[in-house]
Amino acid sequence: MNPCLPLEFTYADFYKLVESSDIKVVLESISILDTAAATEPLACFEIGLATHFIKTCMVTAFPDTRQKMMKTINFFGLRLRSIFAKFVRRYDPALAQTNPQRHDELWAPLEPLYGFLLDVITFAEHNLYLDKPIEGAFPIFDVLKMIMDYFGGITFKLNKSQSFEPINFLAKAKGGHLMASKSLFMFFVNSLKSSWRNVRFTAFDLLSKYADEYASFHDAAFVNGILVPTALDFLLDPRAMMAEASALMLKLTFIKCIDIVDLKLLKQSGDA
Repeated sequence: MNPCLPLEFTYADFYKLVESSDIKVVLESISILDTAAATEPLACFEIGLATHFIKTCMVTAFPDTRQKMMKTINFFGLRLRSIFAKFVRRYDPALAQTNPQRHDELWAPLEPLYGFLLDVITFAEHNLYLDKPIEGAFPIFDVLKMIMDYFGGITFKLNKSQSFEPINFLAKAKGGHLMASKSLFMFFVNSLKSSWRNVRFTAFDLLSKYADEYASFHDAAFVNGILVPTALDFLLDPRAMMAEASALMLKLTFIKCIDIVDLKLLKQSGDA
């Protein structure tokens, strides 16, 4: 069963509306993504429209407009999860070795979801840099956070009454390379020292949602040679933002890397 409806739709002109300089036109155009019920099958153009919208329209200096746009993207992400969750749960990447034909049958319905996530994550990685203006960085952070919440390995609480068990699609798909880029991970680590407080805390939130098994958390050279020493250096900085960066780095270390932390580093810092 294909979770996307094979509807023909010419959306070049519609994209022009989405790219309009008139914010009201943009918001009204993109609202098509949240008019369907959460479990209603997707028309194939909707994934392309959402991708185009994220790449073209999410950057805005107006917080209220950004919030309205992110509300639409969050609903679309929730809808993707609702539609594809059953296919993700059936899929077993180990079948690629033991039963390739069955593996391909189970993977086929997931291709649209994988393509969407890969496209958006790749776009994010190519368009993030340290101390990027917040109106450009924050929408991308929010989209990546949504992806990790809905498709990662954590229990996500949407509100007090609704929570979602992890489906681990990021880890299961194509050898687990979605959100596994070392450069993206290091960008988040470096963002812990951003001059923007919201960026620092959002970066920490994203890092805390990486799987405990992520390779860098078990790399002693990185943890004891870079992460902890950097945090201890920042601890001596008189600027409050750097002290906060130090605290976030150390907190990340104790949450994710405690098994390989060289405690002598902390003792030496205390003695000094």
